[in-house]
Amino acid sequence: MKPTTISFLVSGRGSNFQAVAAAVRDGSVPATLGIVISLLVALVSYLVVPEGPNAAMYTIPRWLVYPLIVFLGSLVHIVEDSTGFMGNNLFWPFTKDRTSGLGFMSAAEAIPNFFFVWTSIICILFNLDRFRWAPDQVAAGIPHPETFFFWFYAVPVAVMAYFFLKGKHEKDARKAEKKEVDFDSPTASERETDASVV
Repeated sequence: MKPTTISFLVSGRGSNFQAVAAAVRDGSVPATLGIVISLLVALVSYLVVPEGPNAAMYTIPRWLVYPLIVFLGSLVHIVEDSTGFMGNNLFWPFTKDRTSGLGFMSAAEAIPNFFFVWTSIICILFNLDRFRWAPDQVAAGIPHPETFFFWFYAVPVAVMAYFFLKGKHEKDARKAEKKEVDFDSPTASERETDASVV
């Protein structure tokens, strides 16, 4: 693999820098990168984030929430890469080999990408309601989580799965149609009229 050239401005002058991060360059996100960024976020949030007025709501120190969000977000990205064809190199730069993905979906397919985005939106909405400000004074926006998850998650996911599998089946059928060779039927040249017979 050739190194990537990244151009940006330094003190008003254009400069070129060689990027050495091979794992990030070819599209993979290593877990080691998530760990390093999470540690940096942990340091900053430990110094900056106060406990806040509702410390009893948190089962962990409040400053630790932010590095966990960063790390778990990077893990979701790794899982998404692993379900497709991209694969990953989890422990770059300590390992050089990249695992191949499971091949369930392509990164260009809309429905799997929408599934991951929709899952994130549902989790965000649920947690915003669950950890709302002044829970003893403000009624829950989601009084019955099981109903919320059924109508806003299970039903849309079932619809997405139906259309995704239907599209896969049609795509596989088109591929099989193209590859099918029939040796018993006449070819185009055999079907043409023979001028010598006339």
